[in-house]
Amino acid sequence: MPLLILLLSIFLPCSAMASTELVENYVIQQVSEGIYYHQGVHQEADSENLGAIANVGFIIGDECVAVIDSGGSFREGEILHAAIRAKTELPICYVINTHVHPDHILGNAAFKSDKPKFIGHEKSPAAMVSRQPHYAKQFSEILGNAYQGAEFIEADILVTTDAPLRLDLGNRPIVLTAYTTAHTDHDLTVYDVKTSTLWTGDLLFVERVPALDGSINGWIDALNKLIDFLSPRYRFERSNDHSWTWNGFCA
Repeated sequence: MPLLILLLSIFLPCSAMASTELVENYVIQQVSEGIYYHQGVHQEADSENLGAIANVGFIIGDECVAVIDSGGSFREGEILHAAIRAKTELPICYVINTHVHPDHILGNAAFKSDKPKFIGHEKSPAAMVSRQPHYAKQFSEILGNAYQGAEFIEADILVTTDAPLRLDLGNRPIVLTAYTTAHTDHDLTVYDVKTSTLWTGDLLFVERVPALDGSINGWIDALNKLIDFLSPRYRFERSNDHSWTWNGFCA
């Protein structure tokens, strides 16, 4: 089965979109069986796009649902929640934050009533505490009404760098892996075993220079680890300058 990669969080600027249009056009796509995502708009966060600039989504098991990043505002979190409910009435058991950048966590509070376990990297609590005053001030101004209701929710479950965490959504095992300092000092990936789908968070970017909040050398190391993980599932060719090219799926 081919490995599918969700390249999450794209911030390229383009024309503005009214918030009403965003709500009406909040498209949920199925990437593989039971896995859905919304692709963020290629803009900077503002009140018109509701901060919905990162790719977010969810995995549906036989027993419950895991949310992978909740969105860039409380309002986007509400819309994502409604999109999940349009697909399933199963309980939402986990909200997994791949890191604590605001476009990935400001929708968390929209899921509080479901009483999920919030999951993050072992260093995410410290990262959130240190950034919260700045994020709250900046994004309440940037997002306006879309921000109202946002909360900085502490993770219930922490994933350590020396021990990946395996969860089961009901005939749906997923594996969470915590990385040492790379794009941030608290990046997680989520691997769906059933469909061989890897959520990379912001460890991978498309058509832009990465917004690093960690270490350039650590990020390169993390990319090499991802390549090692992918290589049995994809056919890659690495050139002498250490760039790599995908040449199709492995059988």
